[in-house]
Amino acid sequence: MGEIIKSKIVLQTRIRKSMPWITAALAAGLPRNADKTFDLDAVHQWIAEHPDFALPKSGNETLWPQDRSTRLDRGAVPAMVDENTPAANLSPIERQRLAVAGLRELDLAQRRGELLQRAEVERLFVSRCIELKRGMMALPRRAAPMVIGVSVLEAQTILEAEVRKLLETYSRRDDPMLEDVNEQSPVAM
Repeated sequence: MGEIIKSKIVLQTRIRKSMPWITAALAAGLPRNADKTFDLDAVHQWIAEHPDFALPKSGNETLWPQDRSTRLDRGAVPAMVDENTPAANLSPIERQRLAVAGLRELDLAQRRGELLQRAEVERLFVSRCIELKRGMMALPRRAAPMVIGVSVLEAQTILEAEVRKLLETYSRRDDPMLEDVNEQSPVAM
């Protein structure tokens, strides 16, 4: 299985085909996963197996979906761009189309629950910082009685254990905001 492409818009830029071409190709059997994503290798293979596939020549095709909310010149042919194409090389219409497509992708990701609100992330970050600061400020008072009358090595072991306990408390994984991070985080405790 190759790279997974999550939307027709991204697929359009990766294979350098128009949106009507992709729509017609889907109707003609272009492979699409059950979750409506595309396997880029399978798409390339289908294109190689169907070299003569083309849009019907009716003259009415537009290269972008009919969307009355964006007043774009629908007759212009957009350059097929990828993530490496500098925006300076695009016409204003192409930049606007790309921006609209990006906003639609963000809107879809937000509706799917794949994005977090900035205020919620800030609230979580600030609360964790305050929690860490309080723990660090309390560390000397809590650890001082534990190291009285012990050797330097024992004091070091005690202090390391207290610091580790503080770090484990700060980096706990039970917060609902961190559900996805719990399994995938590279951070070791």
